[in-house]
Amino acid sequence: MTTMFGETLLVQIGKTTLLCTVDNDSLCRGCGAPILWGLTPSGRKMPVDPPDEDGTPTVSHFSTCPDASRFRKAKA
Repeated sequence: MTTMFGETLLVQIGKTTLLCTVDNDSLCRGCGAPILWGLTPSGRKMPVDPPDEDGTPTVSHFSTCPDASRFRKAKA
């Protein structure tokens, strides 16, 4: 995985597109896939899949991880 600290990514979440700043990279604790940690405009960290080389928006890793339900927080 190419480390892109400080770069801005377009992240597609449903019909919404967010700008996230890459903060860190790691492997998913659930499925083992490489992920990037993006800082959202509100300052929260979000796992995202590494972008394709063609520049299309990436997606939240929650939408592609088979173990995503293990990491979802209960709604208050």
